[in-house]
Formats: sequence, structure tokens, C-alpha cells
Amino acid sequence: MFRIAALIVLASFLLSCDAFNKKEKPKTKLARVGTDFLYLEDIKNKLPESETKEDSAEFLSFIIQNWIKDQVVVAKSQELLTNELNDIEEKVANYRKSLLVHAYEQAYVLQNLDTIISAEEISAYYEQNADNFQLKDYIVKALYFKIKTDDKISKKANEWFKLKDYENDLDELYKKVAVKSDLFYYDTTNWVYFKDIISVVPINQKNSAEFLRNNRTYKIAEGDYTFYLNVLDYKLKDTVSPLSMEEKRIRNIILNKRMDAIRKQLRIDLYENAKKSGQIETYKN
Repeated sequence: MFRIAALIVLASFLLSCDAFNKKEKPKTKLARVGTDFLYLEDIKNKLPESETKEDSAEFLSFIIQNWIKDQVVVAKSQELLTNELNDIEEKVANYRKSLLVHAYEQAYVLQNLDTIISAEEISAYYEQNADNFQLKDYIVKALYFKIKTDDKISKKANEWFKLKDYENDLDELYKKVAVKSDLFYYDTTNWVYFKDIISVVPINQKNSAEFLRNNRTYKIAEGDYTFYLNVLDYKLKDTVSPLSMEEKRIRNIILNKRMDAIRKQLRIDLYENAKKSGQIETYKN
């Protein structure tokens, strides 16, 4: 029993000596400016894994020279700006506190944030805040395409592009038009900005609102091509934006509100816990 105890004491001693030796091992000095030193151990993680010693030496020299130049400026600043130092140190301390608080709050929020948002919640927010979702431009749901004016299917195209419902003719439309045209678009679900259509379909009218009100279908020949446009639905600028275009924005708004609520509750809980545990004390002057 005594032998075991002696071995334990000896092992502990050797370990402590080893730790002491490691702790006391001097760092490798690279440069000095005043009372400040640059050590190899402080920058070795910045050194690249170079294929040649010459490259490593060159990069190390670059780091050392930059450090020296910075330290010379810092030393001169400390010498001349003695009155301003307290203000700078206070700003640095406040900035450090802000970084710590922000990092902790962000980590806490990510751990406790419920990111699941139902369609009902999005719809409810949209209805309650409809005035906040105003269109900045004209939007449409549309079919548009172009084909060569002398193409054999141009007569059929004149019928197709005026249809209100393409469900029965869509396959034929794709087969006859989409495969032959480098401009073909059809989507009854998603809204698109009318200005994007104007950029590819030549529309000889500057007033977009007037055009949309008076032209459900539109056809124009230009060069060797005829352009066809069918406006299936539209909404004017400065009217309420459709929910489908605002879902992503509303989702972000709801998430931000949840995050703010978590942060506020965190501060309240930390304060109450600190008060209960006696960590907080105020004094009357």
C-alpha cells in the first residue's frame, strides 16, 4: 500500500515538473519595439505551408516588418495622445462588451428559436398589415412568345395566344411553339414584373397602367418575328401586393420578431436570476 502511494506521489511530481518545464519554456523572439515583443509562437498559425524555405522566410519577414511598422505608430500614438487614451480605452472596452453580448445573444437565440412558421400565421400577418405591402411596380401573370412571321404555325398561334385557359392546348402549344422559339414563357402561378416583359416584348406604349387596362392580348410584328402576349392577370403599382410575393418577407419579419422577443426575455430572466442569487447590489450615495 505504501509502495502504491509512493508511486502516485512520484508520478504526480514528475507530471508537475513536466508541466512546469513546458510552462517555463521561453518563446522565440522575432522583433521588439520598445517594451513589446513579437514571438514566433504568436504568428506561427498565420504562416502558410510553403513548398520552399525561401518562400516561408520571405513571408515571415513580411509579417515582422508589418508588425514593427504598426507598433511604431502605436507607440507614437500612446506618447502623443495621452489625454485621448482613456476615451479610446473606454470605447474599446464598450465595443468588447457589445461583441460579447451580441455573440451570447446570437448563440442563445439560435438554440431557442422556433423557425417553423405556418401558412395560417403568414396569412394572418399579411391581412393585419396589408397596408404595409404596397406594390412598387406593375406585376402580371402572362403568356408570351415569339415566332417567325412566315412560320407555318403563325395562323394557329393567333388563336392560341388569345385563350383564357390553356389546360387543353398546353401540350400542343409547347410542341408547336416552345420548341421552335427562343422566347417562350407561360406561368399561371407566379407573378412577374411587367417591366421584365417589356424588356423582351416590344410594346409601343409608355403608360403601363393604361396598356394593362386596355390590352388583355397584344401582338406586334418586328423584323422577321411576331411577338404574342396574353395578360392573364395584372395588378397596378401602389395597390396591395399579393401574398405570394410577400411570403418570404413576412417569414423574415415573423422570425425577427421572435428573435427580438427571445432577446428581451433572456435579459429579463438573467436579471431576475442574478437578483435572486444575490449577485446584484446597489448602494446609496
